[in-house]
Order: sequence, then structure tokens, then C-alpha cells
Amino acid sequence: MKKKSIEYENLLMFVGEWQTTGTVLKEGSNPAVEINGTDTYEWLPHNCLLHKAHVRMGSKKVESFEIIYYDKLTEKYIFQSYDEPNSQDKLQGVQNKDEWLLSGSSRRNQIIFSKNGEVMKGIWEKSDNGFNWSIWMKVQLTKIK
Repeated sequence: MKKKSIEYENLLMFVGEWQTTGTVLKEGSNPAVEINGTDTYEWLPHNCLLHKAHVRMGSKKVESFEIIYYDKLTEKYIFQSYDEPNSQDKLQGVQNKDEWLLSGSSRRNQIIFSKNGEVMKGIWEKSDNGFNWSIWMKVQLTKIK
């Protein structure tokens, strides 16, 4: 049996179904909005993950899909997301033990897994110019299965 690569092994912590809660923070005249739903991460061929998010942000239903894979050329993980019709984003990720840092031109996310791997917390930031960043939302995912 062929041994799996370390890049593949690193993604194992995401695999499963997660209960998602959180808050989109107040911004200007826009009030804070609660987030509730589920996220799932499942394997695709070629050591890729499919991430599906089905959440409510306040009264708005939000569904997003993301393909996650390791890019040997950049030596980073790629998080390619498709959020709404004609809306997609690409983040590059690096891992240090239980912490992941994802970054793109206008969004970035710090993900920290609990020691037992049953909880992941994320702090999302956004920027209009790529230099000045502000916290956008905070989420917590708790493993269901």
C-alpha cells in the first residue's frame, strides 16, 4: 500500500461534518449578524478536499463550495471557493501544527484547531486595499461526525 504524503495527512483534520456558529461583526450602520449551519469536508480524487458550507447569516441563506489541494509549485495549500453565482475567491494556506493561515488579496483567515481536533475556530479579516485589515467575522465549527 502506497504511503500518503504529509500534505495529504495535514488535510485529515478538516474531514468530517461540523456544526457552524459565529458572528459577522457590526460594520458601520450594518448590525452584527449571527451565523448558524453546517460545513462538511470530504475527499475528492487526487487528494483534494471538497468543502461545502450551508449556513444562515441572519435571515440570508448562504451556500458555498470550496476545493482544497496542495500546490507543489508554491508549496502552499490552495482554497478555491465558489460562493454565489459569479463569485469566486482563491486563498493560499500554510499550516503550522494546529494552526492554518489562509490569505488572499481581500480576505484572510486564521484557523486554530483544538488539541483533540473536535473544534476549529476561525477569525476572518477583510481589506479593501490589501494593507488595512479589519476583523469581519468569527466562527466556531464543532465536529458532529
